[in-house]
Amino acid sequence: MSGETKPSVEESTAVEKRLWRFLIISLVLECASSLILADLKFTAGIAVGGSLAMFNFYLLQTSVRGLFNTQSNSFAIKFFLRYVVVGLVIWLFFYLQIVSITAILLGFSSFVVALMLEAVAQFYFVITKHEDL
Repeated sequence: MSGETKPSVEESTAVEKRLWRFLIISLVLECASSLILADLKFTAGIAVGGSLAMFNFYLLQTSVRGLFNTQSNSFAIKFFLRYVVVGLVIWLFFYLQIVSITAILLGFSSFVVALMLEAVAQFYFVITKHEDL
């Protein structure tokens, strides 16, 4: 890989910070609209799903960084273990019927909204700076 195409640490950090901001913004907007349009059980489900999305993203960041920085298998295990943990938490809430499973999945999808907002931001940066991808 040439030095020109390799992203810098600062650029990755800026993207990660924007993703965190977009994730929090989308989760707050989802919860606020849910408070207006739905009941408290549904809003709690969105909050649980959004919290799971944040937890999942944090574990993704740490495990991928660890995989690239070391050759340890513990980070690879952590990478796949996050799926198990998230799945078990969703299953537990589904089994106990504390909150709406649909709301959990909507809250969990707040990361997808954050990714879409980041794509728009990247598109804006390319257009305004006239850079090639």
